[in-house]
Amino acid sequence: FTLAALVLAESALLSALALQHGLEKRHLERKQIAEQESSLKRLARVAQDASLEQNEVFLLNYLKVLKDAPEVSYAAFVDENGRIRLHTAMFEGSSVIGSPWEAPTHPGGRQRQVRVLSRDGREIHDWSLAILRGEKSIGSVHLGFDAAVLRASVKADLSESRKPLLWEALILSLLAWLGAAWLARSLTAPLDALHEGARKIGAGELDFRIDLPRADELGDLSEEFNKMAGELK
Repeated sequence: FTLAALVLAESALLSALALQHGLEKRHLERKQIAEQESSLKRLARVAQDASLEQNEVFLLNYLKVLKDAPEVSYAAFVDENGRIRLHTAMFEGSSVIGSPWEAPTHPGGRQRQVRVLSRDGREIHDWSLAILRGEKSIGSVHLGFDAAVLRASVKADLSESRKPLLWEALILSLLAWLGAAWLARSLTAPLDALHEGARKIGAGELDFRIDLPRADELGDLSEEFNKMAGELK
């Protein structure tokens, strides 16, 4: 019974940890998505302001800031004809200005996320948002996030948040094993005393008495043994 209860408790603890891990992972992934949407909207506002003021330097500086973020694979402003106007690849010496935008463009002013593969085979989470001036589209902005970096970030956060849970699980497991050991000892010691008493009485030591002051079935059984020894004597 003790071993079965302990195994059941351990299984429940492991299940709780697995559930906690899954919920925490889902929370972190949703948080990442919210942050990506927020970054996309900020880029769209900067692009819209730069277009209204005809000041692309402002947008160019903002793209440079985005380029330094480790999770950002690229950021771009595409004109209404589907050609690249500005792109973070410019800072690496790539001549992409005027080239057609190859990743999906999402019309209608709504932000969308799709998964595409870059030319070097990396998985990219591409976000795009159309830029409107009144009813007219003046282009779109695109943000590509490296999926491998995003997953590594979630894994690192999970590892950090899981440390206290692992310590708690270790302490609870230790307490469970100690409790099981104490319970097992409290059950086996009286049984050993009864066994020893029965052996001695059976061997003719009728003056021997089992000292087992317990208010349970084992205590009652010890009294019966002692009574039987007295009657035989």
